[in-house]
This record gives sequence, C-alpha cells and structure tokens, in this order.
Amino acid sequence: MDLYTAQDALDSYYAALRQGRRYVSERRSQKQSGLLRVLEPLLSEFCREIPLGLYEIPLKKIRGTYAVGRAGALSGDFMPLLDEKSEFSYKWRSLYTSALEIGISEAIQVYEYLGYYYVLEGHKRVSVARVLSLYSLLAKVTRLLPPPGEETPPVFFEILNGNQRKIIRHMWFSVPGRVTELRKLAGGDEERLETVFSGFRAEYHRQNFHQTLPSITTGDAFWQYAKIYPYDDLTNIARCRPQWELLAHPEPIKTVTDPSESAGRHFLRGAPPQVAFLYRDTIETRFSAAAHDIGRYALQREFPSLPLCVIDGLGCGAHELPDIGKANIVFVTDPTLAGLALRIALERRNALVLLYHEEPVGLTGTYFAKTEGVAFLMGVLAGSVSRSANIGWVRFPRDFSGRGHDMQAFAQGARAVRPASRVFAAGGEDNSLFRRWGERGVDTVFLPNLPLGMVRPLIKSFPGVYAHVCALSPSGHIGDTLGAAAWHWDVFYRKLMRGITESGSHPEKLHFRLGLDSGVLDIHTTAAASGAAKCLSVFHRALIDGSVEALDEADLAEIAEG
Repeated sequence: MDLYTAQDALDSYYAALRQGRRYVSERRSQKQSGLLRVLEPLLSEFCREIPLGLYEIPLKKIRGTYAVGRAGALSGDFMPLLDEKSEFSYKWRSLYTSALEIGISEAIQVYEYLGYYYVLEGHKRVSVARVLSLYSLLAKVTRLLPPPGEETPPVFFEILNGNQRKIIRHMWFSVPGRVTELRKLAGGDEERLETVFSGFRAEYHRQNFHQTLPSITTGDAFWQYAKIYPYDDLTNIARCRPQWELLAHPEPIKTVTDPSESAGRHFLRGAPPQVAFLYRDTIETRFSAAAHDIGRYALQREFPSLPLCVIDGLGCGAHELPDIGKANIVFVTDPTLAGLALRIALERRNALVLLYHEEPVGLTGTYFAKTEGVAFLMGVLAGSVSRSANIGWVRFPRDFSGRGHDMQAFAQGARAVRPASRVFAAGGEDNSLFRRWGERGVDTVFLPNLPLGMVRPLIKSFPGVYAHVCALSPSGHIGDTLGAAAWHWDVFYRKLMRGITESGSHPEKLHFRLGLDSGVLDIHTTAAASGAAKCLSVFHRALIDGSVEALDEADLAEIAEG
C-alpha cells in the first residue's frame, strides 16, 4: 500500500467515523440508541431457517446485524465508531483499499427477515460499500420464516404467495392486497409481472421519484400506475406524478352535502360547460347505468342547450381513454371505472372529473348517496311491521359499492322501534335461504333490487328503486312489498349543474355526499305498510334535524350470520 493510498483510506475512515458518531449523537438526543439494530432478540423461537443461496442484495435493504456482538462498533447506518488506532480501523482501511483496487468479491452472510437483511458476517464490507456508494453486495442469504401472527406483516406472506423460497427483491407494499391485485392484472404470470416491475422500477428511479416521494414504496407506485394505465405500458410514468404525490401526501377531505353551497376557484375558466356521462356496460344490461341515466335525461331536459355526450359499454378496469370531445365536466358513473376516471383527471387537467364512489379516489372528485339514512328508515319499517321481530337482510352484490354500513344502520333502525329485533344477514337470494329463514321465524326481509324481476316492483314507473322490504311467509315465499328505497339522481344532477352554471365557480376536488335532506334519496311505502307511515315520518324528521343518528358507532346492533 503506497503512502497516497494509505492516506486516502485514513481520510475516508475519519470521514466515516465523524458521520457515524454524528448519527449516534443525533439519535441519542431523540432518546434512541443510534447503534446497529439487532435482530436476534426480536425473533420468535418458532422461526424456521430456509437457505436461499447466493444473490445480490441492495445495501438499502440491510437493516442491521443479527447478533449483538458488532452493535457497538458501528452506527445504525453502518459507519464506524471505533477510533483510528483500533484493530477494527486497520482492517476497515485495508478492506477499503482493496475495494478501490479490485472491488468487493467475497460474499457476506445475512439473514433475511420479513424482506430485510441482517448481517451475520461481513459488517466491515457493508460499511465500506456504503462509504463507496455501492448499490449492492453479493450475499449468502438464509431466510428466517416466522409463523403467521399479529406482528408479521401480511404483505410478507402475500408476496411469498405460498413459495417459502421466493426471493423478495424490490417489490414491497405498505398495505396488503396490492400485490394480489397486480397478479390478477398479469393473469397470474409471476415472471412477467417481475420483468415489467423491473422495467418500471428502473424508469421510476431514473426520474428520481424514489427520492422525491420517499413515503411510498416503488411497489405502491407501480400498483397505483397499473390501476390507471395498462400495467405493462411504461410510457406514461411521468404523467402519473400528481397521483403519486397525492398517495404520498393525502390531502384533507372536504365533504359537500349541498352542491349549491360549494365555492372555490373559477374551475371552468370562463368556458361554457360541456358534459360527458360514462357508463359501465349499457342501460339495458346494468342496473346502475339505468339509474344514472335517469339523471342524465333530467339534466338534458333542464338544460336543453347543454352539450352532452354519453359513452357506454365500458368494461370493468377499462384503461383506454374514450373520446369525450371537449367535455369539461365528466361524470364517471360506476366505482369499477375508478382507474379510467383517474386517467381522465391526469390527462385532462382542466376538466372536472366526478366519480360515483363512496371513498375519495385520488385526483378525482366523487359523488355518492349517503344511503345509511334510508337504510335506517327501512329498518324502522321492518321493525314496525314484523310480528316475530325476526328480520332478514340480503347483502348487496359486491359491485354495489358502499353498502357495508347500511346493514348496521338497518339493524339499528329495527331496534329503535322494536328493541327485541333480531337481524339475520346472508348473501344470495336463492329459495333455500328464504325457506331456512321462514322456518326460523323470519317474516320480513330486506332485498336489493337484484336480480331484476325477482321481486315485484313497487311502482313500475319508478326505476330508481334499489331495494325493498318484503313480507316472508313461513314456507319461504316472498309476499307483499312493504316499502322501497329509491335514488332520485335527477334531483342530484340538476342541483349540481345549477351550482356549477349559476355560480361559475367550483373547487378543484370536492366529495359530494347527499342524503335524505337533499331529496336525492327517499323511502316509499305501500298500503300494506300504511300503519307504519307515521312512525317513519317521525324518524325521517329526526334524522334530518340530527336528533337521531342513522349509524351510532358506539352502540352497534348484533347481526347474526345466516
């Protein structure tokens, strides 16, 4: 080793030593150790060792050391802490010099635990590699596989997908479910998914998103991208920045219950409104499309000169951008078209995009009927007319977004008028279910208005009906319709368009949630339930004036399965 090389190694050690001691000092001021994280004390005694072999591991995924032995020699970021006269220092500098000349070829030994690595042998090599800003090191890897439990992130086992020897390279997610969605998009082709993700990751890093958006993983960004664009088309990565920024830094949600009171910047910028309605499937084949089309038709009657186009036949998960012309107000009427709504919002930044969805979805605004109020009233009706106090609830189909809370509101409504009410919940509407309920004494049931034609419509000219309360005979026969819940999307769309066209202003992103007091929703009873009408009227007023809550989270009703 010549004098210049020795001095360079010593200078590098001094710089690393200062960095390490500064790291420890800063962490200790925050009441943290600052030393290497030690894995061994954290492990369950039931962990199994699974050898994975030799492969390159990224330095940024090395989190600490396996055993406590090296914890005092290195800071938490693998910088040295022992002075320059120590044996550790001499060995570190010798390794540094060698790395400059021939690189680091000898593999380190690590344990992989929940997707991260902990060093068993090769701590100085990791330290030198970090000083030299290397990306990865060759490692002999052994997986420590914990038993599934509360402390084990479900994402870990979801990524393994049953293969305990699967190498977790770069794809990681902050919440479970996302890798499963990606596998479905890839048709189960794991190798293809990994290849596409590698290409995405390279471009994502080239554009420096991993640095500017550190609070989301690259896997999260890929998942979001694949919900908007075809997962294997990587030509639109730069366009997705606004959505990733929102994913990394969620904005406060502003909910509007009266469109006429919404105020904000001049959204349409003086341009006359032009409207597009986007439907999944067609009004002949999809119930929700038919319901929203009532609102579209009412809008056209209210504003006969309003340019308006309808695009139907869109499939679930559609990516291709439809031709919406110069439309600057876009109603996307089905929750399953969320990805398409996001793409329009990204590529038509001057358009107001509103998605029919219960939850906020990225850059789009949303609109939704607050159905729990009507569900509570349907429960009041069922509780009032049931003789046995045994009531059935047939769950909505999966693609009816936002109905999970309605079941609890319904049960609380039944209990409000009949404290002894028992609600049974089940999926499907087959005869065996109704026979079983009939034998159990259930005499009143809540039914979604699907499949069409199963339940006699309350009023033939009232296609907004989306659910019924019906009598049930002991033999399981559906009898009289007692009441129906209905949407009035004509009222909503007229209110919203008036607010936009008359005030000329609109905030960039709002979430409209309209309920009983807006006239968007209502409950209708038949003569067979006329005795309950006064009771319904009292609770209707109580819900609107706030003296009764449709959904009391502090006093949940018990609901029996089946």
